Amino acid sequence: MDIGRGILDIVLLKTWWQYSGHGDVPFSQIYHYLNLAEAGVWIVFAFFVARRYLRYKHSLLELLYAFTFFLFAATDLVEAYVLTSWLIWLKAIVLLALLWIRIYIRVRYYPTSKML
Repeated sequence: MDIGRGILDIVLLKTWWQYSGHGDVPFSQIYHYLNLAEAGVWIVFAFFVARRYLRYKHSLLELLYAFTFFLFAATDLVEAYVLTSWLIWLKAIVLLALLWIRIYIRVRYYPTSKML
């Protein structure tokens, strides 16, 4: 039974990294600030997708696409302070949703777009 609990801890509950503030090693400081910057980039992408929806109004799915970028930004904000197994799984799910929605929208509504 202890083996099952250990696997559950690693798969869902383990804390892999945590930001403790000013006394952290340089890696932790860099990792922290890069995640904050990355969250900002995802928020900008969410803004551009929402703006494109307001301009063309092809599908409400574009609003979901914008929200998914915003959700990915939120996971980066959490990751800037703590990285846990459940967060890694959530980031993977959100990333897959982003990719699926992007492919669908691009093929359906913007087939001549040069961007991948």
